[in-house]
Amino acid sequence: MVSGRRIFLLLLPALAYAYLIWIFARSLRQPVSIIGRMARIVDPKAPDFIDPYCRKLTLVWCGVFAVNMTLLSAFALTGRYDAWAWYAGAFSYLFMAVVQGLEFVVRKVWFRHYGRGPLDRLFERFFPPENTPVGRRSLAYIQRMRARIARGEEL
Repeated sequence: MVSGRRIFLLLLPALAYAYLIWIFARSLRQPVSIIGRMARIVDPKAPDFIDPYCRKLTLVWCGVFAVNMTLLSAFALTGRYDAWAWYAGAFSYLFMAVVQGLEFVVRKVWFRHYGRGPLDRLFERFFPPENTPVGRRSLAYIQRMRARIARGEEL
C-alpha cells in the first residue's frame, strides 16, 4: 500500500492461503490434525477411528488452498486483473463449496454414519452401513452410544 502498487494488494489473498496451508500442514505433525480437532468441537465424543480420514482431509484442504493461492498469484503477477477479480470474488468460493459438497458425500459413503434426517435416510438406503467394515464400525459405535444414552450414562 505504501508503494502505491496494486500487485501487493492483489497478493494478499494468496498470502492468506499460504498461511492456511502452513496452519493445516503443521497440524499434521500433531497426533490429531486440525480437521480432527474441528470434528471434536462439533462432536466431543467423536471416535478415534475418524482420525486417519481427518488427516487425509487436512491434506486435501492444503491442496485446495494451494490451488487458490497459485491461481490468485498467477493472475496477479501476469496482470490478468479481470480473471483475478472473478476468481477471488466468486470462483474460489465456488470451488471450495464444490470440494466441501464432495467431501460430505465421500464422508457419508465412507463412514456410513447416519442420523435421522431425510438425506441420511436416502444415503442409508443406497449405502447401508452393514456393507463395509468401516460402516459396520460406525454402526456399532452409534448403537453403543444410543445404548449408553438409554441407560442414562454420561457420555
